[in-house]
Amino acid sequence: ALPNHHAGLGAPASEVAWHAVLVGLPWVLQPAWGPLVDRFGDFRMGRRRFWAVAALAGSLAALLLLFAVADAPGELGRTSPVLAAHSAFACLLDTAVDGMIIDRVPPAKLGRANASTRAGFVSGIAVGAAVFASVLPAHGLH
Repeated sequence: ALPNHHAGLGAPASEVAWHAVLVGLPWVLQPAWGPLVDRFGDFRMGRRRFWAVAALAGSLAALLLLFAVADAPGELGRTSPVLAAHSAFACLLDTAVDGMIIDRVPPAKLGRANASTRAGFVSGIAVGAAVFASVLPAHGLH
């Protein structure tokens, strides 16, 4: 929604595309987190729980950093790197949680667990989009 909003405000297509690349790149590189999460971790918390907590803290820090970003309407210059950092932490969290599921769920039930996580992902996007769509007009962004 953010790239579309800024495009509507007059952001050039190159800036909107660059934003999409920066925010999407961590998800392309997500497989690189796997060996790191599997090899290193604070075993007192659990092998992957350390990474989940670190990713949540980093994600929250990146979102709080958005308050300090002051891009003009139609510009994504400073917002894009902050959201790219948030995406990187979200990828790390996704990798850590997937690893925890693999560690804890019996192999015969992994398919059901995978389906449940996917259903939660899709449902979360749908609910978030519905809420976002209802909030935007209240703030003058039709």
